[in-house]
Amino acid sequence: GVNVSNPTRAPETFYVSPGVYDFSKDAAGVFFLNQASEFGVQHLTMFANSAPAPLTSGKASCNGQFVSGTGEAYGTFLADVVQHFRGMGVGIDFVSPMNEPDSSFGPSPCGQEGMQVLPS
Repeated sequence: GVNVSNPTRAPETFYVSPGVYDFSKDAAGVFFLNQASEFGVQHLTMFANSAPAPLTSGKASCNGQFVSGTGEAYGTFLADVVQHFRGMGVGIDFVSPMNEPDSSFGPSPCGQEGMQVLPS
């Protein structure tokens, strides 16, 4: 995560640019996702702590807010990631697009990823 000081709380993102992804990133997370699938976990939920840094107000993985007007780009990113893993046989059933949206986890550098999502 961009501007996150604790590497264990900052997994690498697949996002490179709109529609361009690097699925070799976050190898440990992908390993555990595949293990859960292979061991028959029936319902897998994908969740995000933050939108990709370029889609946040601070251009970082924390200490920023969801930017009004980026919803379509963020939704496309999430849908593309789900489609990628489903294509590999991983059954993702649910998507949680934000986690703990009441905090940005700032100031920067932050201890973990997070994106504040304000009511609109």
